[in-house]
Amino acid sequence: MKSKKYCICNRHIWLAFLIVLFVFALFPTRAKAAKIKVKGQLTNQTTYKLTLKESKQVTHWRIRMGISNDNGDIKYKNVKILKASKKTYTLKNLKKDTYYCFEISGCVKKNGKWKGLIYDYVDCFTGMSGASWDDYAASDPSCSPESITLMGYCCDDGLKISGFEIYRREDGCDQWELFSTTGKKAFPYVDKKVEAGKTYYYRLRTFGTYKGETLYSPYSEELCRSAVNQSGVYTSTVVSRDKDQIILKMESKQYNSILKLRSSSCIELGKNSQEIEDMNGIPLTIEAVSADGESWMTLKKDEEFRIKGGESLYLRLKAAKSGKDLSKGKVIGGDGVEYNNLPSIFHLTLGGEGSAYMDLERIH
Repeated sequence: MKSKKYCICNRHIWLAFLIVLFVFALFPTRAKAAKIKVKGQLTNQTTYKLTLKESKQVTHWRIRMGISNDNGDIKYKNVKILKASKKTYTLKNLKKDTYYCFEISGCVKKNGKWKGLIYDYVDCFTGMSGASWDDYAASDPSCSPESITLMGYCCDDGLKISGFEIYRREDGCDQWELFSTTGKKAFPYVDKKVEAGKTYYYRLRTFGTYKGETLYSPYSEELCRSAVNQSGVYTSTVVSRDKDQIILKMESKQYNSILKLRSSSCIELGKNSQEIEDMNGIPLTIEAVSADGESWMTLKKDEEFRIKGGESLYLRLKAAKSGKDLSKGKVIGGDGVEYNNLPSIFHLTLGGEGSAYMDLERIH
């Protein structure tokens, strides 16, 4: 028996060893990708200099240019093969004000073909470095009825910039206005010239001087932000309540953003907010809504409805499963809602106050 156990154990060890070898053989570039570092610098609007670190793993560098097709897919075209001892290479005759993507791979020749072992990618724009919004510019910076905070940055993919231009337009208006000019270290930027409750669109571009001429980058993507309460504030009044249903009047504070709910929004009834967060409450269905508490609109399964800032709405709540007693419990809420067009968490004390706030875990 001992001999048999020993044999099985060894078999498992060998199996694990073979799996490790297989993974390294299958994904060699992932294991070694961090060992190649390429720096790129735009020396003028038509030349881009690559700086390479010598590697003993490879014999040559292969430089390829990314070319995008009509579907947006990128294919790479060979530009140059260099010996691995070469530390720099300058790409010439590039088009002005054009985006480029380059793949640099460390290669060896195998069976007459180049095999890439290590990789890096660099991008450039043959003009002023571009401007972009922070990945979480639509959610993380503060907003209020008095101000909107913007978060952007310079992409550093082209010529050195002097600053940013910020453009703004109101929702429903197609006309952009140059709203502010800032230095390159001015972000985040706070827009204090807002009207409470209004929605605005923003875009950026950089500017700088090159050979005595002022150049501009392309515009960034549009960013939509509203001058509303960062978190929604709500109050409720219990109109009626028994074991089978709750009728509730819900009021949204002025300058709240729109709160979007669905008839099946993962709303629960619980003793407190913690019980709802732990998903230990009674699941509810929002069966119907009413503007005046008299004329009711029955909701279809998963139908969406909205509550705007300064408005009130009556809700008729029932248990998602029969046999549940709704006469007890003090708080309703859950995470199946949207506030200010962002995934949010909603809690409301029955006959009291509540709030809707960003669900950072889902956003990030």
